[in-house]
Amino acid sequence: MSRFFLALVLFSSCAFSQSLSVGVRAGVPISDAFSSATSGNVSVADASQRLAIGPTLELRLPFGLGVSVDALYRRIGYDANVGQGPSVSHGNSFQFPIMAKYRLPGIVMRPFVGGGVAFQTTTGFKSFDGRTGLVLGGGLDFKLTRFHITPELRYTRWGTDNLVEYFNVLRPTQNQADFLVGFTF
Repeated sequence: MSRFFLALVLFSSCAFSQSLSVGVRAGVPISDAFSSATSGNVSVADASQRLAIGPTLELRLPFGLGVSVDALYRRIGYDANVGQGPSVSHGNSFQFPIMAKYRLPGIVMRPFVGGGVAFQTTTGFKSFDGRTGLVLGGGLDFKLTRFHITPELRYTRWGTDNLVEYFNVLRPTQNQADFLVGFTF
């Protein structure tokens, strides 16, 4: 009976050590949203906005484990110069990465690594639909009382590029790198 009671106490302490963090994550891309080139009298260049921002939610589990979900918004677009003159197209990108994380032990600063899957959908482009990719990341978790600041580098490898090419010179980038900072409590 005493072993059962001891196991119950240990289990309940693990269950109560879980915490749910909410906040905001923002950052800048390290890579472009589109691969661009020049072909004949057509030139296309990436004209994406440089800021990604959105809410974040993280469940911190025992033993340094956790699960995080983000909803990141970014304005994307491209400028094209066709023989008749310039053409500009802009849209909205919504990315939803879901990552499992592992934090190394520490009190104030805890390095972490994570991986998972990301989903992306866009609006404003007739031929650019959603896509799925694998996401990897790593960074530091700074704990200041109940407040966490988490700078990180994140890499996403998108599965398929589903944009119909613009004059055979424009494709969405399949390798995406971002520098992000989360502010959670």
